[in-house]
This record gives sequence, structure tokens and C-alpha cells, in this order.
Amino acid sequence: MPVASPDLLAGLWVPAGLFLYWSFGYSITWGSDLWWHLAAGRWMWTTRSLPHVDPFSFTRLGKPWLHHEWLSDIVFYLWSSTFGMRSLVFWKWGVIAVAFLLVQFTLQRLTRNPLASFAVAAWGAAVAAPFLDLRPQLFSILGTAVLFTLALVPRTLIVWLPILFLIWANLHGGFFFGLMALGLILLVRELVPDEDRPESRRRRIAIFGLCLAAASANVNGLAAFVYPLRYAFDTKSPFRQIGEWHSPFEAGGTHSPLYLWTIGLFFLCVAGLWVTGAWHSHRRLFFTGLALGSLTLAMSLRSRRFVPFFGIAACLMLAPALDAIVKTPRRRFLAVGLPFLGILAGIARLSRFPLGPHAFHTLTSEESFPVDTADFLQTNTLSGNVFTLYNWGGYVEMRSGGRLRVYIDGRADTVFDEGTYRRYLSIAAREPGWERSIADSGSRFVLWPREDRQFWEPLLQSGHWRSLYEDSVSCLLVREAEPPFGPFRDPPDSAYRRFTLAVKARMRGDLQESETQLHEALARMPEMSAPCHLLARLQAIRGDLPSALATEATCQRSFPQPLRKREFEGFLDELRRRNGH
Repeated sequence: MPVASPDLLAGLWVPAGLFLYWSFGYSITWGSDLWWHLAAGRWMWTTRSLPHVDPFSFTRLGKPWLHHEWLSDIVFYLWSSTFGMRSLVFWKWGVIAVAFLLVQFTLQRLTRNPLASFAVAAWGAAVAAPFLDLRPQLFSILGTAVLFTLALVPRTLIVWLPILFLIWANLHGGFFFGLMALGLILLVRELVPDEDRPESRRRRIAIFGLCLAAASANVNGLAAFVYPLRYAFDTKSPFRQIGEWHSPFEAGGTHSPLYLWTIGLFFLCVAGLWVTGAWHSHRRLFFTGLALGSLTLAMSLRSRRFVPFFGIAACLMLAPALDAIVKTPRRRFLAVGLPFLGILAGIARLSRFPLGPHAFHTLTSEESFPVDTADFLQTNTLSGNVFTLYNWGGYVEMRSGGRLRVYIDGRADTVFDEGTYRRYLSIAAREPGWERSIADSGSRFVLWPREDRQFWEPLLQSGHWRSLYEDSVSCLLVREAEPPFGPFRDPPDSAYRRFTLAVKARMRGDLQESETQLHEALARMPEMSAPCHLLARLQAIRGDLPSALATEATCQRSFPQPLRKREFEGFLDELRRRNGH
């Protein structure tokens, strides 16, 4: 029996997409951007002004800041101040779900195949998933999806494109890619006209001109257009050493397991559609997908940050290919049952993860930042210049409210010059003269990862610095020449404070005290993973393997982390070898 309504069938795939795309929003990333975006949003909202010069660092204080993401910062700050910072995960999940639902909708309107559209959009989301960090780039992913909907769906929606670019150009620099994509889409329309819907060349030119004018209405003017070109053509810039600008084939950093598969599928679909002649059924979509897929592939091969855009653009080629192979089921039980299977698949994936704001802690790798040390600095209202890790700079800015100024942070070359960045790299790499460089930098404090003892121990041994505070991840030093501080107040009792005490007890060899503090930390914040995994290891060291395995299982239930699980299994194997088992 045929399905009564194709629109109803397409509608059934919407909840399937919603749950599945939501489940792809659980990638754990150690980024530095969110924190300075929150600090910048707070600064702008408090001062009621835009930061054309840097207000945060001491190395570039008052120097120009090309702040092309200012509107995103306002959105982040207002959202977090209204609903709480941890609720930003709902913003992230919402943007991801809407973006790929739009991709699914666009493909369905172009191919008239809801099943193929859902499957291809889900593949695109899976390709992009490792890069879906809580940062303004998500607005460009959403902008790309909106662009495809407005420019490709055969309606008069294209007239809304200038409004899209007016907003997009103030949210994120990815609008420049949007303009390139729009140019290719309009060029394909010129070269592959729709005989049933003839279009005016003058109208296409007018639309692109209006979009270009709208994008120019940003607070940075033409500089916003020049900035992405610098990265594209200046291969000698030291800022290209930042991980997200590396090729996806270089070791380290974020990788998408499906990226290579997608490249292969893209070319396979191109060849298959061309050889079989099936491309004639989707002439314009075929050439649009070929143009945008080739552009984004070239971009992603150069820099891994563009992998999500290739994943989305490749959908325009994969969808007509899958449509040629898999047709919409005609039997009612299949046409209705398959979307429900999609819903169940999405729910099954989501069931592994926390669905509330406590997911924020893990998704942002919050416990890898110096939370307890920041509490100490805040409790004792300490101020001054801080030399700290590149990825920690924004966090210090967000927590200190302007009392502490950093040497450098994640804003890269939108603020910092190459000289400042090169000096930071030479110090972080402990190149000859690095200690003198810190001493001459004007830093009052040094805040550095405690595990990098080869960095901060020589500073202590030099006699020019003394230890001020340590937490579970960081070591805070102050110049010896500074007058004595104190008396200091302890940071407020918190899960992070308890974890600090647990780590210190572990270093003293007091395993019982360490376990007690770990239990206290988890009682206050069950979603913390580091105390949970450390507790499992301590129980294993004591020989209580059943408790250790049960604790590790609890850690994985709270938030599945396969890498942590493999590390724990490796730890148990090493422990057995040491014990002769």
C-alpha cells in the first residue's frame, strides 16, 4: 500500500535527525577559546562598547584587536548570564541539531528522497563531530546550512541571503567562505540553467552584490575580508603552528575518523553518477556538489578546521548518488517504520551521555584548567601580569575579571604580533635564554602545568621565583622580589579543592587520605572524571580489584571516554606485571 503523504513521511524523519544530530554534539575538546569569548562578552556588555583595542593582555594592551566574533561573544555572555554558564551546552546542541536538520531538509527538497537525505546528513554530522567545539565556528556551520537552504531550495528564499550575511559577518569570520560558496552556487546557476524556471543574470548579480555589501557592514570593515586571506596565503606565519591550522594528515590534534572515507566516497559518487548518467536527474545539484565539494576538500586538506565544511558540502554529492541506489520505500510499514528506527538509533546513542548542563564540565575539559588556583587568586584578590599557558590565557581572563593580565591567549593573530608569539613558543620550548625572557617579560606570576616540572622547577632553583600555590593541574609562582604576601585564605571548599588535596596526599604516599578526598570531591561533583579515574587506580594499587573495576565502570557510565578506559586497562596490565601476575 503506498504512503498517503510524502510530506508526512519527510516529517517523520525530523525527530530521527534531531536525536541523532544531538548525539554528535558530545565530542570532548581541550579548547581555549570559550573562556576568552565569555570574558570579551562580559567586557562589552559591561562597558557598552566594542573592543577595537586589546583590554586583556599586558603584552598588547591598547593595541588593535580585529574582533570579528564580537556578536558571538555577546550571545555567549548573555546566554550564560541568563541561564548559567553550563547551560551553554544546550546552545551547542541546538545549533548542531538545527544546522544538520537544515542540511537534511535541503537534500530532501532537492532529491525527494527522505531516507537518502537523512542518511547522508547523518554521515556529514559524523564527519564534522570531532570538530564541533563550543565556539563561534558553530555559527559558520549553521550559516553554511542556512546558505544551502536559501540558495539551493527552489523557492524565492534566496532574497533573504543579504540578511544572513549581515548577521554572519559579525558572528564569525567564516562568512568569507560563505561568500565563496554563494559565488560558486550562482556560477553553477549561470552555467547550468533551469529550463523550467528561467532566472535573470541581473538578479543573480544583484543578490551577490547585496550579500557582499551586507557582509561589509561589519565592525572591522574590509579588514574582516583580508584576515582569512592572510592564513590562506601566508604559509610562513608562526600562527599556522596552531593545531587547527595543521593538515588533517599530520599527527596530533583533532582528527575525523570518517574524513578519508568521505574523500573516497565523494570521488566514487562523482564517477558513479557520471558514468551511469544518473547525474542528468540532478544536473544542477551534481555540479553544485562538485564545485563546493572540491573547494572545501582543498581547504580541508590544507587545514583540518575546514573538515566539517567538507563533510557538509560532500552531502550535496552523496545525496543524489544514494538517491540513485536507494529509493523511498513504497510500503507503508517500511516508510513509517524506518524513521522510527532512526529515532531509536539516535536515542540509543544519546542514552550513553548526560543530557543536562553537567555535560559542560566534560565537553570543555574544564578540569584540565587551573580552576582551584583561579579560586585561590580570586579569594585573595591577587592582581598583576601572568605568564601562563597559551590555552589557559582566556580562562585566567574570564576568572579574574580584569585583575590579571596575561602574556598571550587564544586570540592568536587577531591581537598578537608574530614577535610576541615566537617569544612565547621559545619560552614554552625552553630554548636557550628562556628563563631570562620570562624575567624580562614583566610577569609578576607564572602559572604553568604542574606536570611540566622541567619548566617550573628550574625557575624555583634559580632563586628568582618562589612557589605560591599548587592545585591538581597547575603550579603558581611569584617573583622572589615581590614583598611577602599574606596571610592567605584557602580557596572555598569545592570539588576542585578536594581534588587538589587528594593529589597532594597521593604525592605524600598517603593513599587512604587521598581516597577520602576523592570520595569527597565526587560527592560534590559526580561528573568529574579525573577524581573518578584516580580513585579507580588507587583502589587497584591497594589490591581491591573489584572496587577498582566498579569505580571505572561508574566513570564510563557518567561519560563514556574510550581513551580513558584503554589507559586504565593498560595501567592494570602494568600493575599486574609489576606484581608478577
